[in-house]
Amino acid sequence: TRHAKTGTVRSGATLVVCPVSLVTQWYDEACSKLTEMGKQTVYRYYGSTRKRDALEIAKYDIVVTTYAVLASDWRGKRRVNAKTGEFAAGSESDASWEPGPLQQVHWWRIVLDESHAIKEAKIQATRACCDLESSRRWCVTGSPLNGSTEDLLGQFKFLRLDTSLDSGSFTKQVLPSIGKAKTVGTVRSLATLFAVLRRIMIRHTMGQKNKATGQSLLELPPKTTTSTTLAFAATESAKYKKLEAEAKAEYLKLRSDPKLLMKMTIKIMASMVPLRQACSGGVMPDQIDMEHGPLSDA
Repeated sequence: TRHAKTGTVRSGATLVVCPVSLVTQWYDEACSKLTEMGKQTVYRYYGSTRKRDALEIAKYDIVVTTYAVLASDWRGKRRVNAKTGEFAAGSESDASWEPGPLQQVHWWRIVLDESHAIKEAKIQATRACCDLESSRRWCVTGSPLNGSTEDLLGQFKFLRLDTSLDSGSFTKQVLPSIGKAKTVGTVRSLATLFAVLRRIMIRHTMGQKNKATGQSLLELPPKTTTSTTLAFAATESAKYKKLEAEAKAEYLKLRSDPKLLMKMTIKIMASMVPLRQACSGGVMPDQIDMEHGPLSDA
């Protein structure tokens, strides 16, 4: 159930929700594009000293926050089951709870950057995003789905294509299950997937051109590639050969069982990390634990 204060403060602003690593980039880029209006038009809703007044926040043109901060505000002091994402009994109806400042604002636009972060519909970040109110909603990501079409569920719920969707009806009624080296579903369900995505997705490519002018949307200078061969010092070479031998021995051991080899792909890739580290900056790990991965802070 929605709180009475949810979406009550009208604003013409855009809310950007992104991973913490991108907050500064979004803020700096927005400020650089809006210099004629002054930096006060962009606000970072992040950190312990962030403003808690929805009326003040609504005055900005762009507000940038993180999934973690949004989920924290949304949860408040309510108790949540870490496994199911559900509130503890009596917690959701706690009369002392009220939505956070971002939930109280009715935004003009909400942009979820790296929106695959909400691929799971039950996690708190997803529920917090879905509870936001706005007139426009964007999901921005280079990988809307990874291993399964169910990765789209949280993003579809945020876009409000169908708020009644759950993981069961989503898979059975809307989309086929794609992943785990197989495709399950009829031609009709595949057609449904493509029909839905065609109507909601804009995919940009490097070769894309402006239809009106014929000019490329992205023009990059010619790429220059320079290969420089560096020789290891004697001690570095000895350590590298030792790491290489250990990684190769582990691979040969796993290769004898094709099924096991498929399951241990990540472990095999981890054994190669120290080899890459040795070739990048000269950091030479002293040893590698093949059971738990490389032993190095590099």
